[in-house]
Amino acid sequence: MSRSYKGLRLKKNRVYATEDLQRAFSVTANTISNWVQAGLQPSDRKRPYVFGGEVVTAFHKARQERMRTRLKPGEFKCTGCNSTVFS
Repeated sequence: MSRSYKGLRLKKNRVYATEDLQRAFSVTANTISNWVQAGLQPSDRKRPYVFGGEVVTAFHKARQERMRTRLKPGEFKCTGCNSTVFS
């Protein structure tokens, strides 16, 4: 994930259409469809997609946590290949 969406807060009880997410995150429609392919669950499979605010927030938190790894002493993260390497 190339961007961090930490500062954005969606209301958890609100339903957002694709256009609303585009405006909120400043992304294109292609990015939203890529998120759906990556695991973001719309409220139903019918188009146009609508998403719950809590689901979108959980999706982004899970992606951020997946990128974080706990490093052992003497270990570092290689920025080229994104793997952990002992020094």
